Amino acid sequence: MKNNDSIQDAYFNECIKKAIRIISAHDTSVNALLKKLNQTYTLEQCKSTILFLQNNGYLNEEKCAFELGSVYIRKANKGPEFIRKALREKLFDETIVENTITRLFKETPEAVLALKCVQKKFSAAEKKFSGNTDNYYEKISVFLKVFLERNGFTQDICDKVVDEFIASHLDTL
Repeated sequence: MKNNDSIQDAYFNECIKKAIRIISAHDTSVNALLKKLNQTYTLEQCKSTILFLQNNGYLNEEKCAFELGSVYIRKANKGPEFIRKALREKLFDETIVENTITRLFKETPEAVLALKCVQKKFSAAEKKFSGNTDNYYEKISVFLKVFLERNGFTQDICDKVVDEFIASHLDTL
Protein backbone atom coordinates (compact mmCIF):
# COMPACT_ATOMS: atom_id res chain seq x y z
CA MET A 1 0.00 0.00 0.00
CA LYS A 2 2.85 2.36 0.81
CA ASN A 3 4.33 1.82 -2.67
CA ASN A 4 0.96 2.68 -4.29
CA ASP A 5 0.77 5.93 -2.26
CA SER A 6 4.23 6.99 -3.42
CA ILE A 7 3.22 6.35 -7.04
CA GLN A 8 0.09 8.46 -6.56
CA ASP A 9 2.19 11.22 -4.97
CA ALA A 10 4.57 11.13 -7.95
CA TYR A 11 1.66 11.48 -10.41
CA PHE A 12 0.21 14.30 -8.31
CA ASN A 13 3.57 16.13 -8.32
CA GLU A 14 3.89 15.66 -12.10
CA CYS A 15 0.37 16.95 -12.55
CA ILE A 16 1.16 20.03 -10.47
CA LYS A 17 4.33 20.71 -12.49
CA LYS A 18 2.43 20.42 -15.76
CA ALA A 19 -0.35 22.68 -14.47
CA ILE A 20 2.15 25.34 -13.40
CA ARG A 21 3.81 25.20 -16.84
CA ILE A 22 0.40 25.69 -18.47
CA ILE A 23 -0.68 28.60 -16.30
CA SER A 24 2.76 30.21 -16.58
CA ALA A 25 2.59 30.14 -20.37
CA HIS A 26 -0.80 31.82 -20.76
CA ASP A 27 -3.97 32.89 -19.02
CA THR A 28 -6.04 29.81 -18.30
CA SER A 29 -9.44 29.15 -16.79
CA VAL A 30 -10.04 26.28 -14.38
CA ASN A 31 -12.13 24.49 -17.00
CA ALA A 32 -9.46 24.86 -19.69
CA LEU A 33 -6.76 23.66 -17.28
CA LEU A 34 -8.90 20.71 -16.23
CA LYS A 35 -9.45 19.80 -19.88
CA LYS A 36 -5.72 19.93 -20.66
CA LEU A 37 -4.63 18.00 -17.58
CA ASN A 38 -7.34 15.37 -17.98
CA GLN A 39 -5.72 14.29 -21.25
CA THR A 40 -2.86 12.81 -19.24
CA TYR A 41 -4.06 12.43 -15.66
CA THR A 42 -7.13 11.08 -13.92
CA LEU A 43 -9.99 13.41 -13.10
CA GLU A 44 -9.30 12.98 -9.37
CA GLN A 45 -5.64 13.98 -9.81
CA CYS A 46 -6.65 16.97 -11.93
CA LYS A 47 -9.20 18.23 -9.43
CA SER A 48 -6.76 17.77 -6.55
CA THR A 49 -4.12 19.69 -8.49
CA ILE A 50 -6.49 22.57 -9.27
CA LEU A 51 -7.61 22.74 -5.66
CA PHE A 52 -3.97 22.78 -4.54
CA LEU A 53 -3.15 25.58 -7.00
CA GLN A 54 -6.16 27.66 -5.93
CA ASN A 55 -5.45 27.21 -2.23
CA ASN A 56 -1.83 28.27 -2.71
CA GLY A 57 -2.59 31.33 -4.84
CA TYR A 58 -1.29 30.02 -8.16
CA LEU A 59 -4.69 29.99 -9.87
CA ASN A 60 -7.15 32.87 -9.56
CA GLU A 61 -9.76 32.78 -12.32
CA GLU A 62 -11.29 36.17 -11.59
CA LYS A 63 -7.92 37.91 -11.70
CA CYS A 64 -6.91 36.01 -14.82
CA ALA A 65 -10.13 36.90 -16.70
CA PHE A 66 -9.84 40.56 -15.67
CA GLU A 67 -6.22 40.80 -16.81
CA LEU A 68 -7.02 39.14 -20.11
CA GLY A 69 -9.94 41.51 -20.70
CA SER A 70 -7.77 44.48 -19.77
CA VAL A 71 -5.22 43.47 -22.39
CA TYR A 72 -7.95 43.32 -25.04
CA ILE A 73 -9.02 46.83 -24.08
CA ARG A 74 -5.57 48.42 -23.78
CA LYS A 75 -3.83 46.81 -26.72
CA ALA A 76 -6.59 46.00 -29.19
CA ASN A 77 -9.42 48.40 -28.25
CA LYS A 78 -11.95 45.60 -28.18
CA GLY A 79 -15.52 46.00 -26.99
CA PRO A 80 -17.54 44.01 -24.46
CA GLU A 81 -19.02 41.51 -26.93
CA PHE A 82 -15.59 40.61 -28.30
CA ILE A 83 -14.15 40.18 -24.80
CA ARG A 84 -17.19 38.16 -23.66
CA LYS A 85 -16.74 35.79 -26.63
CA ALA A 86 -12.98 35.48 -26.04
CA LEU A 87 -13.43 34.61 -22.35
CA ARG A 88 -16.09 32.03 -23.18
CA GLU A 89 -13.76 30.45 -25.74
CA LYS A 90 -11.16 30.14 -22.99
CA LEU A 91 -13.78 28.23 -20.97
CA PHE A 92 -14.25 30.75 -18.18
CA ASP A 93 -17.38 30.24 -16.11
CA GLU A 94 -20.31 32.44 -17.21
CA THR A 95 -20.52 34.30 -13.89
CA ILE A 96 -16.83 35.15 -14.09
CA VAL A 97 -17.28 36.37 -17.67
CA GLU A 98 -20.17 38.66 -16.75
CA ASN A 99 -18.46 39.97 -13.60
CA THR A 100 -15.32 40.69 -15.62
CA ILE A 101 -17.24 42.59 -18.30
CA THR A 102 -19.04 44.62 -15.64
CA ARG A 103 -15.80 45.50 -13.84
CA LEU A 104 -13.90 46.30 -17.04
CA PHE A 105 -16.48 48.65 -18.46
CA LYS A 106 -17.14 50.29 -15.13
CA GLU A 107 -13.50 51.42 -15.20
CA THR A 108 -13.46 52.29 -18.93
CA PRO A 109 -16.90 53.16 -20.31
CA GLU A 110 -17.69 51.49 -23.62
CA ALA A 111 -18.41 54.81 -25.37
CA VAL A 112 -14.98 56.22 -24.40
CA LEU A 113 -13.24 53.15 -25.76
CA ALA A 114 -15.32 53.20 -28.95
CA LEU A 115 -14.44 56.87 -29.48
CA LYS A 116 -10.72 56.05 -29.23
CA CYS A 117 -11.20 53.36 -31.89
CA VAL A 118 -13.06 55.77 -34.18
CA GLN A 119 -10.40 58.44 -33.79
CA LYS A 120 -7.68 55.98 -34.76
CA LYS A 121 -9.62 54.51 -37.67
CA PHE A 122 -10.94 57.81 -39.10
CA SER A 123 -7.82 58.67 -41.11
CA ALA A 124 -7.87 55.22 -42.72
CA ALA A 125 -11.52 55.73 -43.60
CA GLU A 126 -10.77 59.15 -45.11
CA LYS A 127 -8.02 57.65 -47.27
CA LYS A 128 -10.26 54.79 -48.37
CA PHE A 129 -13.04 57.09 -49.53
CA SER A 130 -10.95 60.13 -50.57
CA GLY A 131 -11.82 60.02 -54.29
CA ASN A 132 -15.51 59.46 -53.53
CA THR A 133 -17.43 62.72 -53.23
CA ASP A 134 -20.90 61.16 -53.33
CA ASN A 135 -22.13 60.55 -49.79
CA TYR A 136 -18.54 60.84 -48.51
CA TYR A 137 -19.34 61.16 -44.80
CA GLU A 138 -22.17 58.65 -45.02
CA LYS A 139 -19.76 56.03 -46.41
CA ILE A 140 -17.21 56.83 -43.73
CA SER A 141 -19.93 56.59 -41.08
CA VAL A 142 -21.02 53.13 -42.28
CA PHE A 143 -17.38 52.02 -42.49
CA LEU A 144 -16.67 53.12 -38.91
CA LYS A 145 -19.88 51.57 -37.53
CA VAL A 146 -19.07 48.21 -39.15
CA PHE A 147 -15.53 48.45 -37.79
CA LEU A 148 -16.81 49.02 -34.24
CA GLU A 149 -19.34 46.19 -34.49
CA ARG A 150 -16.59 43.78 -35.62
CA ASN A 151 -14.59 44.82 -32.57
CA GLY A 152 -17.40 43.88 -30.21
CA PHE A 153 -19.19 47.13 -29.49
CA THR A 154 -22.96 47.19 -29.15
CA GLN A 155 -25.05 48.64 -31.96
CA ASP A 156 -26.37 51.60 -29.97
CA ILE A 157 -22.86 52.62 -28.90
CA CYS A 158 -21.61 52.31 -32.50
CA ASP A 159 -24.39 54.54 -33.81
CA LYS A 160 -24.08 57.13 -31.05
CA VAL A 161 -20.29 57.43 -31.08
CA VAL A 162 -19.88 57.51 -34.86
CA ASP A 163 -22.74 59.96 -35.40
CA GLU A 164 -21.37 62.32 -32.71
CA PHE A 165 -17.83 62.01 -34.09
CA ILE A 166 -18.89 62.74 -37.67
CA ALA A 167 -21.04 65.68 -36.52
CA SER A 168 -18.15 67.17 -34.50
CA HIS A 169 -15.79 66.63 -37.45
CA LEU A 170 -18.19 68.43 -39.80
CA ASP A 171 -18.42 71.31 -37.32
CA THR A 172 -14.66 71.80 -37.43
CA LEU A 173 -14.57 72.09 -41.24
